[in-house]
Amino acid sequence: MLDDEQQDLLKQGIDLFNQGEFFEAHEFFEVLWQQSLEDSDREQFLFCVRISAAGVHLSNESFSSLFLFQLAQKQLEKGLNITFLDASCLDEQLQKLINLIEKSQRSELKQISKKTNLELKPLDYKEF
Repeated sequence: MLDDEQQDLLKQGIDLFNQGEFFEAHEFFEVLWQQSLEDSDREQFLFCVRISAAGVHLSNESFSSLFLFQLAQKQLEKGLNITFLDASCLDEQLQKLINLIEKSQRSELKQISKKTNLELKPLDYKEF
């Protein structure tokens, strides 16, 4: 269970991510990841750290984004239970993005980052 401060950090990170402010979102998620004591929370925040860092690399036209998105995808494939997000579409969205990046040229990555439909949909903040 997240305390009020953690819930606020999470909300800010999600909002920044959804605005395409991946670096700033990464900073919030990393604080949560580092402060988490529960392994299950750490894994969830690591997922958020990875996809926000991947967003930074994607907007910088770096194929490092592909590796980070793939790591996040593997977490989902291994059954990561994300308790604070509606994860029902994340797997499909990530796979589409990974496939698109794999077929792209470096010069196309910045444009992909602007058009990505990867969005974090929070569950009610009071529930986690």
